[in-house]
Amino acid sequence: MEENASQVEALTKDVRYQYNLQPYIYESDTSNGPKSILPSTLADEVETSNQTMKGYLHNIDYWSELSSDTNMLESQYDVLEGRLPTDKSEIVLIADENNEISDLLLYSLRFKDPSELNDVKKLDELGSQTYQYSDFIGKTFKAVANTNRFVKENNQWINKIDDKSYMKTQIENGLELKIVGVLRQKEGTRSSVNSPSGGVAYTSALIDYTSEQIQNSDIVKEQEANPNINVFTGKEFAKDPKPFNSADLTEEEKIQLAKMTPEQQAQYVQQYNDNLAATYEENLAKLGVIDKSKPAAIEFYTSSFQQKQELKDFINAYNTAKKDAGEEDKVLAYSDDIQTIMSSITTMVGVITTVLVGFVAISLIVSSIMIAIITYISVLERTKEIGILRAMGASKKDIRRIFTAETAIEGFISGVLGIAITLLATFPINAIVAQTTKVDGVAQLPWDAALILILISIVLTVLAGLIPSRIAAKKDPVESLRSE
Repeated sequence: MEENASQVEALTKDVRYQYNLQPYIYESDTSNGPKSILPSTLADEVETSNQTMKGYLHNIDYWSELSSDTNMLESQYDVLEGRLPTDKSEIVLIADENNEISDLLLYSLRFKDPSELNDVKKLDELGSQTYQYSDFIGKTFKAVANTNRFVKENNQWINKIDDKSYMKTQIENGLELKIVGVLRQKEGTRSSVNSPSGGVAYTSALIDYTSEQIQNSDIVKEQEANPNINVFTGKEFAKDPKPFNSADLTEEEKIQLAKMTPEQQAQYVQQYNDNLAATYEENLAKLGVIDKSKPAAIEFYTSSFQQKQELKDFINAYNTAKKDAGEEDKVLAYSDDIQTIMSSITTMVGVITTVLVGFVAISLIVSSIMIAIITYISVLERTKEIGILRAMGASKKDIRRIFTAETAIEGFISGVLGIAITLLATFPINAIVAQTTKVDGVAQLPWDAALILILISIVLTVLAGLIPSRIAAKKDPVESLRSE
């Protein structure tokens, strides 16, 4: 996209590059052992047999990367306390539209003790708690590079994440992260950063710092220097991977294995089997190595729907050019979040509209039948009147016109009454909607639509009265005069 940077810049207000890299973040206080914040360990600390809840807690992720554009941040967020982050060591909390933060987020960040989640009675006693914005400012965490988890032992790089003593040292030497602000998304804006229940956001500088730390680590340097050797097994990447077998070891490896404790031997075998099918690319991804020229995703933010459409047209033209040039690997697969949402809303509205049209059609058929019945009853009750009119010289066509005119007048009056009631109903509806959703003028009735509805009402009543009016016109004058 660099070759079209000027066009992209003209069509967007911000471009954000996403990479498959997240720092490991821990609670600063290690007196009770390492406590992982990202990824969250709530699922392991909550005692529940509910697998759905377990799965939810395992996948919980409140952390996201902020835009590096200050103007973009200022246009998207209100600063409730503190300030916007400006450094890799600064993070912010993001509250929801009601200035609230999810209890699960507070438990995940260790503002609340996760052990409380195992005591239902205690949770009932605690209820909802109130915090001041200042309570969050200054809270610190520690960021540890992904590669700091690994130590080389016996020609293997061992994952020491379960070694509390080792991880405690890594956390204490990690980069300190501090909450410097509490933000709230501005009304009418949308971002991928915060969830509806709040979130935590860090700067792109933290990703750059973490990536640099990973790239300069010994394990990454060794893996990149030996692309044919799996650093986690000490052997070449296997084309036909087989489980660990001591018979496949060299004499030197057998001697090293014999010198290990039973625990070390078990760890050696387990790590060997866990990584025997790995590839060079998978190892680099596991270590957190990223290629800045190949982001996992690119997020474009536009200022208007017109800009959004122009950007889509530009991407489509770019993809067509790359396909024609045979550069399929450079074709961009994209999704339009707004269009997806609007498409879903349009589908739901279409379904609801179809159902309502069905009900309206049924009600129109029933009302037309009722109008026809009422008009027919009127004909029966006015039989003598019809005879008198015919005796005075009125033709069959005149009789038919009388009843047709009456049904037309009925349709006009009913249409006007319906429009008047609808117009009166729009005032309380708009007031209620504006108060609850802050959206004005939801219910409206255009004058041209009102006239069309009145016309439809007249046409339907006239059609409903055609058969009764024909019956009236065909009545014999002599028989009609004899009726009581």
